Amino acid sequence: MRRLSDVLFRLRAVFSRRQMEADLHDEVAFHIEREAEKLVAGGMPEGEARRVAHVRFGGEERFKESTREAWGVAPLTDFFGDVRFAGRQLRKRPAFTALASLTLALGIGGTVALFSVVSGLMLRPLPVQDEASLVTFWSDYDWRGEEFDLVRENAQAFEDVAAYSDDATTLRTETGSRLLLLSVGSAGLFDVLGTSPLLGRTFRTGEDRPGAEPVVVLSHRLWERDFASDRDVLGRRIDLGGTVRTVIGVMPDGFYFPSPESEAWVPLDLDPASSEYQDNGWLVLTGRVRAGVTPEQVDEDLVRVAAVLGDRWDYPEAWDKTRDPYVVPSREYLLGDVRAPLLLLLGAVGLVLLMACANVAALLVTRTSDRTDEMSVRTALGAGRGRLARQILTESVLLGLVSGALGMGIAVAAFDVLVASLPLPRALGDTLSLDWTAVTSSFALAMVTGCAVSLAPMHGLLRGNLSGAAFGTRGSTRSNRGAGRLQNALVVSEVLMAVVLATGAALLVRTVGELRSLEWGLDPEGVMTVEVLMPEEGSSPAERPQFYQTLLERAEALPGVEAVGLIGRIPVRDGGWQGSISLADRPDLVDSQRPSAYFRPVSPGLFDAFDIEVLEGRGIAETDTRDGRNVAVVNESFARAM
Repeated sequence: MRRLSDVLFRLRAVFSRRQMEADLHDEVAFHIEREAEKLVAGGMPEGEARRVAHVRFGGEERFKESTREAWGVAPLTDFFGDVRFAGRQLRKRPAFTALASLTLALGIGGTVALFSVVSGLMLRPLPVQDEASLVTFWSDYDWRGEEFDLVRENAQAFEDVAAYSDDATTLRTETGSRLLLLSVGSAGLFDVLGTSPLLGRTFRTGEDRPGAEPVVVLSHRLWERDFASDRDVLGRRIDLGGTVRTVIGVMPDGFYFPSPESEAWVPLDLDPASSEYQDNGWLVLTGRVRAGVTPEQVDEDLVRVAAVLGDRWDYPEAWDKTRDPYVVPSREYLLGDVRAPLLLLLGAVGLVLLMACANVAALLVTRTSDRTDEMSVRTALGAGRGRLARQILTESVLLGLVSGALGMGIAVAAFDVLVASLPLPRALGDTLSLDWTAVTSSFALAMVTGCAVSLAPMHGLLRGNLSGAAFGTRGSTRSNRGAGRLQNALVVSEVLMAVVLATGAALLVRTVGELRSLEWGLDPEGVMTVEVLMPEEGSSPAERPQFYQTLLERAEALPGVEAVGLIGRIPVRDGGWQGSISLADRPDLVDSQRPSAYFRPVSPGLFDAFDIEVLEGRGIAETDTRDGRNVAVVNESFARAM
């Protein structure tokens, strides 16, 4: 109880300082008054009694100082006093404060914003269980259903192996239809990922085989947007591309796989009797390594699995799955190779922050040198070098905190622009945000920055260059020489960092220029792309071509449109569809020797829309219909290779 009363007393001494001082003054006056009254009662005149009472009491200020020390809050009161004095100093020089704060804020804001991106992509765990043991197999988007089953049966170094791929369909509701990007996966996909649903369940064994009831698992975003976060959504039947599926689960907020674009998951249809199962290579295989299995054992198991595949199928040389089997860690595969460019950008922004610190430190050295009269007076009154250095540190840290608050505002304002400008794969920017870690890092960085910029003036102060005798005259040789050396060192460091940044920027500009000079074979300038899907379910073979023809005609009629075309997959973004080919005059290219090529189906107006030049022959014409002669246009690489 006594300890609690001591704490409360000390808190009152800190936060009710004026009242405590008033009480102390009243107490001293009370004692002097009582002593004077005793003397007056003994026959002494009142004026003389008061004088004698003051003499007997002793020095009032000395008594008050000893009493204040007994309170035990001197360090705190000194600290708050330093903060108040630092605030007055910053307000006294608004131009200096604004320039220094803005300089540091730009560096802090850029560093915090970019660090939030780095933290979200490289430090934040993936929304799966034990991501270190989750891997992706080689030949992604090239596995057939029957190959998946064979790999799953023979892979012994893995707890389980699952297959998945991307797809798109239409979500049809009472209010209309819209395009829905989703993922298809084997029954054990969520078991391999190790993620539990927020509501309901995930796929069960057998739901990816013929005869199973069509089901769907919703993402949290889809559940919120299209189903108003209705917890009774389980069991509801929804129309996906003409197939009525039962909602069996909702995944938790923040979960995504394989990318944030996927808004739902449906089971694969692994029917051994279908050509899709036997001939269509479009799957990605992912597996979870068993606990205790070493990387060497994983490699040995992959070699054995590849040998089993080679015994079963005779692969063409162009896409032989039996050669050099490997697995890729889940983070590296799902997030792409963003580590190197992000760290490079973070290093560049760090250099900018260091330059800002050097600039502000140089300003502080100059400003401290101009405070010679103030420092001389404070030294004469008994302030030592350490006390003066503490005041400079307090001013610098307060300046850093002000800059940190401004920097956080800059980070918030520029974060979306920064994320949009980074080459992040597959909508990963949607998963990034400024959270409490950004606020914490901004505060910590502001504190570190404030301490850093105070080192230069404190160094000179502690060595005597900015205090004591050196402050006797404003033009002190020793003071000027010490401040000059500090400023020269800061200027040299700024120049060195500026040279590094300028050199890196020049190399980057040169690289970008060379990339822009590459010949793409098409002109993307002024081209707008819109993804359109016409599902086969619910439409007849005659309706689908008519739908696309009507779409082309209406698009061509829009103002400002010069050419319109259709293409199966957007150029550059991916390889397109893949298939083996044969040539009538190349009898040597048969069976396993048949090469593989990427291809895209297009409409007649596509070449005009992309300004693609046909070097020989002709392009796709209006007369090239389904009922006519099968034709194709090949590129120069194909012509040379064949």
